[in-house]
Amino acid sequence: MNAGRPCEDMVQYKVCNKPCDTFQWFTGGWSECQLIGADQERGCGTGDQYRQVRCMQLQPHELPTEVSDMFCDPIVQPADVNACHVACPGDCVLGRWSDWSECYKVSYKKKAGCLLTGFQRRSALKSSECMCTQRTQMKA
Repeated sequence: MNAGRPCEDMVQYKVCNKPCDTFQWFTGGWSECQLIGADQERGCGTGDQYRQVRCMQLQPHELPTEVSDMFCDPIVQPADVNACHVACPGDCVLGRWSDWSECYKVSYKKKAGCLLTGFQRRSALKSSECMCTQRTQMKA
C-alpha cells in the first residue's frame, strides 16, 4: 500500500507562438564508409557512414543558429547513420540507372485505353563478366 499523496504532472507544455518552419533540421555530408568487423582487415565489405544532423533556428535576415534538438520535429529528423558497402576485388559494380526511355504503346483497347511501358538500363563499371541489366516498369 502506497503512503503519501500522488505527484503532480512531471511534464508541462506551453504553446510558443512561433511558426513551425522557424526550426529545421540541417544535415552535413556523409563520411567515407567505415568498415566494420573483419571487413576492416580485408579493406572491403559492409560498413556505416555518418553525418551531422543539427536543429537550426531560422530568423529573417540572420544566419541560422544551432539550437537544442528539442525544438525540431523528431518525426522528420534525418538519419545520421547509413549502411554502406565497399566493393571487393572481383565484385560486379553496376552504375546508376539511366533515365526512363520514352514510353511506347504496347496494346490498345477501345475502352481500356493503352498500356505504356518504359525501360531503364545500367551497365557494369568494373568487370567485363558482368552482364548489362535491364528492368521494365509499367507506366500509366
